[in-house]
Amino acid sequence: MGEVSAGSAAAARTTVREELLGALRSASDHNRSDVVPPAAVLWTDKERRWEPVIPTLREALPLLTFGPYEPEALTGPAIWLRCVLAGTLPEVDLPEGTPVVYLPGVGRSDLRAVEDCPKPLQPLAELQYRGVIFSHPNGRDWTPAAFLARRLGVEVAGGSATQGALTRALRELIKVPVQELRASSPLQATDLDELLVPDMERELLLWLDDPRAYVEARGPAVRAAFENLCAARYGFDPQADGDLEAARLLMGGQGPWEAVWKRYAEAPGRYPNLPTLLDRVEHIGEMKLFDETSPYRPRDNRAQEAHLREALLALENLTAPAARARIAELEAQHGRRRGWVWAELGQSPLALALLPLATLA
Repeated sequence: MGEVSAGSAAAARTTVREELLGALRSASDHNRSDVVPPAAVLWTDKERRWEPVIPTLREALPLLTFGPYEPEALTGPAIWLRCVLAGTLPEVDLPEGTPVVYLPGVGRSDLRAVEDCPKPLQPLAELQYRGVIFSHPNGRDWTPAAFLARRLGVEVAGGSATQGALTRALRELIKVPVQELRASSPLQATDLDELLVPDMERELLLWLDDPRAYVEARGPAVRAAFENLCAARYGFDPQADGDLEAARLLMGGQGPWEAVWKRYAEAPGRYPNLPTLLDRVEHIGEMKLFDETSPYRPRDNRAQEAHLREALLALENLTAPAARARIAELEAQHGRRRGWVWAELGQSPLALALLPLATLA
């Protein structure tokens, strides 16, 4: 942990991206008085775990990638990379600094023996002698989890679920200050998924309102994070259980679902399809969650509006004192519905009209 302690003060003020850039730059440090500068920093990544963040690193680093010929993305085969490093391609303008050559799908062992090196890599193999390899002190490739733990003091929980979450959340994770990550260490799968879905209550409501549109609008990484958080935080599987089960849980208003309903009540007009979905839940045979009128069920509100309409029409048969007393009773029964979401959606006009009538009475 000595390496972490030495840079702890700086790490606390910087993001993971800045720390990673600093580590790549320092990999080429050398004694300028008696050592020839390295020709390149070779960054091996057998499992391609760093690949999602390469474009954002390229903005601040002379970073080349071994791969298909795409010169506009500073990506190309070994021969092209050698030409760029030799400065024979004037159309390629690299930022200042020692070039970093990212090698996705290539491990350090793939470069060791030039004669046994895969043919597409052979033009780059000799660079390991004129350059340096950016690797873990134990000689293996740096993985994101190892870099976070060894260089930054941010532990990541084990298990395939957490590793998968780390891979899909890496683009967002590198933007986070190291100090914040340390405070949450060891990072769990849910911590990482929340980087992709930071407002889960809103995401749930958008999905409930139109599951198909939600899936089409979200990329695979966000969808996977959303599904994992649904299982971990809300106790249902979007694919296996579907929107009806989620709506049933929402109408229960228990645990984390209470916060989701409150979020819905803040702006119900943003989710125009949700009342129809809640009505569909009421047709499920086992749905007997509420013995009394519930603010969660649009059907209950409609039934109460019908009851209030009949009661108001019956007032013409009463004396003035009796009518005033009856209006007071109706206000006690129905006044609370003005605070339900259905009133804001225009589905409680009589409950709203009752207030000035009760004031007059």
